[in-house]
Amino acid sequence: MFLKTHQPSDYIHYLMAADKRITLNRSDDRVLKNYLKGYEGERHYYERAHRCGGLKLWDLSLHSPALAQFDFIHLYNGKVYHFDIKNYTGTVRRSGRQFVSEGEYYYQDILTQLNRADFYLTRLLREHGFQNEVVSRIVFIHPQLTLLEDSADPQIVKPSQVEEVIHFFSQDYQPTREEQRLAQFMLMNHQSTHPHERIFYYPFQDMKKGIRCPRCRYIGLKSEKGLKKIRCQCGFSEHKKIVLQTTIEEMLLLKNAPVSRQEIDEWTAMCPKAITRVLKENFQMHYKNRATVYSALKN
Repeated sequence: MFLKTHQPSDYIHYLMAADKRITLNRSDDRVLKNYLKGYEGERHYYERAHRCGGLKLWDLSLHSPALAQFDFIHLYNGKVYHFDIKNYTGTVRRSGRQFVSEGEYYYQDILTQLNRADFYLTRLLREHGFQNEVVSRIVFIHPQLTLLEDSADPQIVKPSQVEEVIHFFSQDYQPTREEQRLAQFMLMNHQSTHPHERIFYYPFQDMKKGIRCPRCRYIGLKSEKGLKKIRCQCGFSEHKKIVLQTTIEEMLLLKNAPVSRQEIDEWTAMCPKAITRVLKENFQMHYKNRATVYSALKN
């Protein structure tokens, strides 16, 4: 059972919304590309890990005392299994603790990062009375990776070994009360905010308008008259009111301010009656300089 799944931070959420609508600066573009590459690998592991028994958490950040991030946590048979997912491709050569691609790109010392996270997690558990052993592994998830190494490292799981990991966690396993208590402790101490992330807002008026496909990220989906759903060439389809609501929410995120009815009309090009209905049901209306604007509903 997955007790927690991944949710992108506010910063990543904004970059994903702004991507392809405006040219991102070099720093933002690099952050987004690295995130999407990593997320692709984690998503692949997540889909396979549904067959694993025990309690599972995807994307956990804990303070002990420094902030450490954990891709996947499995609570199983009295132990805490921590997996750091790497979505590398091509040929990577390992020499000792160094990982170098065939293009001579030097990866950061990923084993040091793994051991740092292992140390902080073990410390946190001991400080709060949990005696579970922590087992940490690097999981290379992409099937098109070739890892060259002089000798096998027990901390490394190769793509061909991932299925062995999945089978290790028996689907019939029933979590103990102590494991349930530990899982709740981790959830309660998860740090959802990222202190070093800052959003640089790009000019909303310069952004490309249009409805984005959430699957292939194409911008320019059209609403066809007489159909209840909006469809994309990639195969994605969804009810118009859901797509419309999502698009308006994205506009609010990008503008970082209320949006006008005229802006919504221009961005979505959807039926005025449908827009009115979605706005009435899901957004809050205001008046600003004699114009009607809309913001998210307050909780």
